This record gives sequence, structure tokens and C-alpha cells, in this order.
Amino acid sequence: MPAVVINEFLPAPRTIFTSEWIELFNPGDLSVQLGGWALDDIPNGGSKPFMIPDGTAIAPGSFLVFYNSTTRISLNNDGDTVRLLDPTGGVADEYSYGPAGYDASVGRSPDGGPGWQSFTAPTPGAPNGAPPAFGPAGNALLITQVFYFAYPGKNDEFVAVSNPPGNEDVDLYGWSITDDRSSVSFPPDTTLPSGATLYITGNGSDFLGDCGFLPGLETSGSSAGVRQAPASGGWPALGNTGGAVALRNPGDETVDAFAWGRAFNGSGWTGPPAQGLLDGEVARRARGPGGGWADTNTSGDWPLAGRTVVGRSDFPLAGFDAGKVRTFVSPDSSYSAISSELDGARSSIRLSMYQLESWPLAGRLVAARQRGVDVRVLLEGAPVGGVLDQERAIVRLLAESGASVACLAPNASARSDDRYSFLHAKYCLIDGRVSIVTSENWKPSGVPKDTSYGNRGWGAVVESAGLAGYLSAVFDADSATGQRDVIPYPDMSGVFGPPPGRVRAQHHRPRRRLQAAVRQIRVRRRARVGGALAGHLVACELLGPGAHRFCGEDAVRRTAVLHTLLGLRSREASERVPRGRRGCRPARRSGTPAPRRHLHR
Repeated sequence: MPAVVINEFLPAPRTIFTSEWIELFNPGDLSVQLGGWALDDIPNGGSKPFMIPDGTAIAPGSFLVFYNSTTRISLNNDGDTVRLLDPTGGVADEYSYGPAGYDASVGRSPDGGPGWQSFTAPTPGAPNGAPPAFGPAGNALLITQVFYFAYPGKNDEFVAVSNPPGNEDVDLYGWSITDDRSSVSFPPDTTLPSGATLYITGNGSDFLGDCGFLPGLETSGSSAGVRQAPASGGWPALGNTGGAVALRNPGDETVDAFAWGRAFNGSGWTGPPAQGLLDGEVARRARGPGGGWADTNTSGDWPLAGRTVVGRSDFPLAGFDAGKVRTFVSPDSSYSAISSELDGARSSIRLSMYQLESWPLAGRLVAARQRGVDVRVLLEGAPVGGVLDQERAIVRLLAESGASVACLAPNASARSDDRYSFLHAKYCLIDGRVSIVTSENWKPSGVPKDTSYGNRGWGAVVESAGLAGYLSAVFDADSATGQRDVIPYPDMSGVFGPPPGRVRAQHHRPRRRLQAAVRQIRVRRRARVGGALAGHLVACELLGPGAHRFCGEDAVRRTAVLHTLLGLRSREASERVPRGRRGCRPARRSGTPAPRRHLHR
């Protein structure tokens, strides 16, 4: 058998893995220097051979993984050959394979043996076919997250230390974290409870902007509420392209370690390092099906698929008991179901929505705010197709009523990646016990007041404090003040667009029906009315019972606000309406002049 063999490779990454890789294994008793060796695919074609750099060694019984990002060797999904060439150019080992499954590897069984098979659970840098052990040996503390490649201008690289559930609380005084050039010590009275995680960083304010919450300790900042930890060597001074960190107990023994990008031969780690990440990405330790941490002291504990963008949440799958569940569909009953719940809110409303363009539902949110209900709204700041004036005006209306409004949007000045592509969640939480989840945005086509038109959609009203608490934690994480992509009103105008001075109400009710509604109002009143009063009455038709409640005491002020929001014009403010535009006036016929029209005429 050759001194070093090809032991496992992955030709077709897709979801779990994002890069092809080739793993070598040393089955012998001596270390082997691999400088001058090469990796290749088919002879006389395919990819260019990758020359393994001088100084690269593989210890006896160890694994060494080479990723496509380094080798530039592209293996075909439908079959290819993998070759290991010795310094003379001779073939030290090779294997040809047929069509490969996505995220499945081909490897020897056992390691270094003559047999080959496909593995649906690849193990780069670890024994083939052996799932990682979950749950720390000896119930030790573990390093569970490392952020070593911060965005430019940020000093918030961090290390997270976790105390697995079932352990006793641990006094961290005398413990330390070290890397190649620097170290940090835990100050007195630092206790890590069972099941808890402690984050230690450079600057707590920078950490807050990227993560949305304050760390437990900082070394160089002066953030209120964050304790200082003594450090040396400018900690954190973690290498962007390679390095290692070690967690040491008061006896200066290494309890855990993490290595990335380059070889590490210290205690607490075995085999090749974890693959390096890009700026803004966080390395995370894998969890098993039961929630325990993987702990084999190898790169297999830190899969590339486990990485995340800094600040992104990590909510687990969860189940809850529900007292009552009521379902509805659009357009049949969505408006009545949602509006009745909003009208019944007594203490709080949390709304996460991709698009909010429904005036009637906006009116009910404002009415709830005037009852003293705490209303918080989070919207997508850059929806596909842009933001309509109607939504901008609704945002202004909510903000002026005292509601907290913010949007989630890319922040160009932050020079960082988005946490999420879009805020596409559509849910509303009421009084910490009721959750409304919908497939449709709150807009005239998604939740129509008039059930004779609209999209086919569905939703559910779930009475469950557990579900409401879970979604409330998601809402708080998404809307955390200080997050780089959370922009509150009125600052959101720069991304969301400035609120218009006035806006014409957009609706999906056919124009003839709206005209009929205005005529019915005139008949019911049995008298001519001024444009202001007619505008107020039309607003009542559109907004429902919430219209009177949110407009204040003064009738003149009520109608002025409604004129601005709904685009209705009094005698003095009347203007031409372009043909075909939706609004409260009929379109003129082609070829005829556009007369000035007033509701009282």
C-alpha cells in the first residue's frame, strides 16, 4: 500500500457542502512530507494538476483535506478519475467513479482499506462512515462559535464559549482564550451557567451593530453594560486566512481548540484545519439531532455548511401546544378574521410584513395605538418592484400615531452583507398570546375588505403563548435596535423613500363600485355636502370604524388628514386626474378635456 492514499472525495456539492474536496489519509506509522506531490483528475486533460506546497506534512493515522477553492480541480458529477501523483510524476493512488449523488462522497471502507463505497454523510477530515460524537467528553466547556474575519473598520471579532446543558455552573475566573499572538483572561465574578453561552469580543458597540445584542465581555471598548476583560497582544488579533484559538482552564490546560485555514499541531485538535471563511462569516460547531454539540476535536465538528453571516439568527425547530386554531382564506374571510383580532388587542401588537398597503388594516393599527396598545411594525425596505407611495404614507400615519416603525434593508454605509435576502415573514402577534400567520401581504389584493375580489391565500389565528413567544423572539432579533440593517422611522426614508405629502388611495375595487358608494353616501345624507365632509365619508367607507378614532377631535383636522392620505381634494385643492388612474373620480373619455371635478357637484 502506498504511504499516502486517496481516502474520500466529494464531486457534487449542492446544499450541505458548497465546495468539492479530496481527502488524503496516512495509514502508516511515519509522517510523510507531501511537498512536490500533486492532485489531478483524468490524465492528459481535465483540470490542471495541483502541486502540494513544500512543508505540507501528514502525520500517521491522520487525514488531510484539499478543497476546490485551493486546488482548482473540478470533478465531474457524472464520473471522473481522482489521482494522487508522487514527486516523480508517477501515480501513487487513483480511483475512477461513475455518476455521483449530490452532497454524497465516495470513500474507502474502512479508512485506507481496499473497498470503496458511497457515503450519504461525508466526513472530511474524520474517519469514513463514523458520525461525529455529540456531547462533550467529560462535560467540558466548548468553543462553539468563532468570528475571525470582521468587516473593515470593525473590532468585533469574537469567540463564544458554551457550557453544555447538564453541567454545573462554572466560575471562569482564571480561564483564558489564546491565539497565535494574543490572549484574554476572564475577570473575577464571571460565571457561565449550565446551558448558557458567553461572547467575548473587542468592542461591544461594534458587536451590537453586527449581532443585535451586547456581548458578555469586551477588551477594548467602553460599552455601557459590558464588562471589561484583561487582554494582551491586542486581542482579538485573529488571522483572517488561518489561525487557532484555545480555551485554557486555570491550570493552563487546553480544554478545547479550534483551527482554521492552516495546520495546527497543538492539543485539543487533531487533523487538518477547518476550511477558511469569508469576511462577515461565523464558524459554528455542529449540533446533533438531540441538540448536543459535536466534539471529535477535528474539522468535522465545524462543517462548512454550519457557517452563517454574523448577526443571523439560529432558532431551532420547535413545537407548541395550541388552545385554539382558526383558519381563513382570502379573499373570502381574511379581512374579517384579521381586523377582529386587531380590534381586540389590549396590550401589544407586533407586525412583521413584506408589504403593508391596506388602508383599512392600517386604520385599525392606529386605532389600537390610540387605545394605548404598544404597536411595533417591521417591514421589508426593498421589496421587488419598489415601495408604493401608499405604503410610505401608511408608514407616516403609523409613526405619527406613536407606533414604532422600522424596515429591514441593505445598509450601503455599513460595508457588510445582508443578514437575509428579504424580510418575507408575514405574521402578527397580539397581546403575547395570539399569532396570525398569513400567506398574503396586508394589501388590497391580499386581504381585501370587499370579498368579491383578491388573491387566493390562506392564514391561521393560533392561540398559543408558546408560539407567540417563539415568534416574538424572532421579531426582536430581526428588529433589534442597532443592527446594521434595521432602519427606524424617520431614518428609513433614505432607503424606503420619503413619505409623500399626499397620496391617492390605491384599491382593487372596480371604479364603478367606488362611484356607487359615493352616490349612496349622498343619497343617505339626502343633502349636498362639501368636498371635505364627502371626503371624510368616503374615508369611512374605505377605512371602516377606525377612521373616526384615529383622526382626532377636530372635524376640520380629521378631513384634512384624510384628504392628504387618501388623495381626496376639496374645492380649493381639486386638480386634473390622468386618464385610467385609480382614484375616487371617474376617468374622462378620450379626446375630451379634463374638467375640474368636486365631490359636491
